[in-house]
Amino acid sequence: MPPKKKSAKSQAKANAPKRKLDLTSPRCYLTNHDDLKPVLRERLGLLSEEDQQELISLVPACDQHHTTILSALEENPVFWESLDEWLILLRSGYLKPPKKVLDDEDLKNIPWKDEQFESYWGELEEQKNQQKPKRRTRSTTVPSDIVESDLSTTRKRRGRAPKNQVTKNED
Repeated sequence: MPPKKKSAKSQAKANAPKRKLDLTSPRCYLTNHDDLKPVLRERLGLLSEEDQQELISLVPACDQHHTTILSALEENPVFWESLDEWLILLRSGYLKPPKKVLDDEDLKNIPWKDEQFESYWGELEEQKNQQKPKRRTRSTTVPSDIVESDLSTTRKRRGRAPKNQVTKNED
């Protein structure tokens, strides 16, 4: 039986240069899949024995007794949950690298860092408290004529004479 001829599309795909897989872009082909488990199982099955052993060495020690990476991952529900969470992050664009990488000069000139700097813990709080306007409280120094008049009226109401007032005893 003669070997089957490959379609033009599959030949073009096989001859196309391999593109690097971008695992940070929301346009990655992995975001088109609702569930990555079948894709991962398929791709991991294509790995050589040596590559699978290298991946097994990267899984937790309790899962390293498996002979294939697929069997190691099948028993690890945390991995599959993490894979689902990673896919959500990938789709949302959260894993995209920043457009500009900040160098040392950029990091030196960040204004909010200077505003928030404290040479000791609590310094900014102290400064805020000093800047707040103080509440008005009653003055401790009251003119003496007001005090005398207030004292005399309050003591009269209570039936007592003020200390500085002399009472006459009439016999």
